[in-house]
Amino acid sequence: MEFGCTFPLQRAVKLKGLPYGQETDRFFCWDLHCLDIRGRRSLVGTNCKNRFAFVLFDLNHWDWQALGTAAVRGICESLAAGVSREGAQWYSKQLQTPALTRTHGRREVAFLNRMVEELLRNDGLLDLENELQPLMESVLNGCPCRAAGEEGMEAAAVRMQRELAARMLTEESEESR
Repeated sequence: MEFGCTFPLQRAVKLKGLPYGQETDRFFCWDLHCLDIRGRRSLVGTNCKNRFAFVLFDLNHWDWQALGTAAVRGICESLAAGVSREGAQWYSKQLQTPALTRTHGRREVAFLNRMVEELLRNDGLLDLENELQPLMESVLNGCPCRAAGEEGMEAAAVRMQRELAARMLTEESEESR
């Protein structure tokens, strides 16, 4: 698993000299970005293949120091709320120690930027008391959009659910052999 860090995120958490990513399966790659939402520094990320997104609002100092752990938590919570608890559990079992890398390409970052624009247009949906943002994520993941690893317009949650189901089914059939 790789977390591609945008330049603003690298500056914010003082990361230098990140390598280019090596992961070939974009389903296990996420691009991360930090931005101020209503004056609070927050972490957002999108899956590089299907544009499924998570939002962690107003992270504390310790979360920024453990960026990979915070991002994994955001991904798993978002999957559990937006796709299925079973899918989130399966995905979390697949995760190796995440590597921090440079972002995964122009196209992926362009879709991350579109997600950020959508988030900022809908910032009235934010729960200002909680780090986790299931309502905001349901909007981000429920709107038809384009994604770097998929053709056409479709909701990111639908893409993620389909991919998770296919991979879980493949794993089950391989285990039963």
